[in-house]
Amino acid sequence: QRLLLAGTATGQNLSTPVLERSGAADVKLAGSLHFSLLGVSLTFFPDPRSGFHVGGTVGVAWAWVKAPSPSFTEYLGGAGGAIALDAGYSWWASADWSLGVLMRLTAAQLHGEDTVLGITGAEDDRVTAVALMFSAAYN
Repeated sequence: QRLLLAGTATGQNLSTPVLERSGAADVKLAGSLHFSLLGVSLTFFPDPRSGFHVGGTVGVAWAWVKAPSPSFTEYLGGAGGAIALDAGYSWWASADWSLGVLMRLTAAQLHGEDTVLGITGAEDDRVTAVALMFSAAYN
């Protein structure tokens, strides 16, 4: 088989996030930024006898981080759409399982909104992430 259709669930944490604001100074955030992606992936094996593969994912994503003080809301973040492109290599561990490594570039456009005491705050965020991951697949 040269094409593989799969579901993807990933989570990433950034331990030292920075909030970049246009026209204002950057703000270092106190907690970790949590980012998750749930989507559908299509992977292509150029040579079905080799473990090299490239692919992509389309799905929904969300991110959250504790808001800096002073803030009228407890968390920053939101949800929206995401895409990811990846390349990797897999080795067969048994007749049904493969293990591998994967380099993935993810981009997401997120929107968050919160109302506290009648005041509504909204944000639009872009999240990009590069990850080197280990993979396990049941075929």
